[in-house]
Amino acid sequence: MLPLDMLFCLHHRLQQAHRQERPEIEKVVRTLGKFYLLQLTKELQKLDDGEALVTHLYQTQHNILHFACHCRPCMQYEDEVDALLISLIEDENKAKEIELETYNFSDVSGSFQCQPLIFLNACQSAGGVDDLRKTFNLPEKFIQHGAAAVIATACPVPDLFAAAFAKVFYNFFIGEKMMIGEALYQTRRYFLEEYNNPLGLAYGLYSSPYYRIAQAPARTLMTN
Repeated sequence: MLPLDMLFCLHHRLQQAHRQERPEIEKVVRTLGKFYLLQLTKELQKLDDGEALVTHLYQTQHNILHFACHCRPCMQYEDEVDALLISLIEDENKAKEIELETYNFSDVSGSFQCQPLIFLNACQSAGGVDDLRKTFNLPEKFIQHGAAAVIATACPVPDLFAAAFAKVFYNFFIGEKMMIGEALYQTRRYFLEEYNNPLGLAYGLYSSPYYRIAQAPARTLMTN
């Protein structure tokens, strides 16, 4: 198994994602691997739009991409496609916002290198109710470009619940080393039994239930 390598992408105005979701998940991930926050560094100064962000993500070695952000219809395309609103964090009070749209995947060649798990912890990130966004949505585009598994939501989810749900999921998936289907099932069950809250059913899985973190891509040996 590859060591865990998570890139955490958030929107800085989501208080629960900033104050609870990020630090709690970081604790879990750092027990077995590496945790990175999407930050506004010198290297990433030129990330100005979704296409540049997709190009960057294709070049990285992260095997988990976690998005704790907003998801909404993209106004540029008359609400016909979905977009993730992500912040490049500079400090607690300053960030640059990027809109990652469904169309960006079609405009950039390439694919993910490490067959990552994509967790879209945002409202209705599985697509809208209209026919186009049911079939042309973010989970589908991530899978088409090399993601091995996607978790997305079917409806709006309050920030507080989203943060708590993600923390419990990673405790099962990483801490207890469960396969992804079992981890998602146990997380839903936890909130039903402990809090009588069925909102975990809004989280859907786009992969085999037996998914684990992907192996490194095979390298060709060079001989003289």
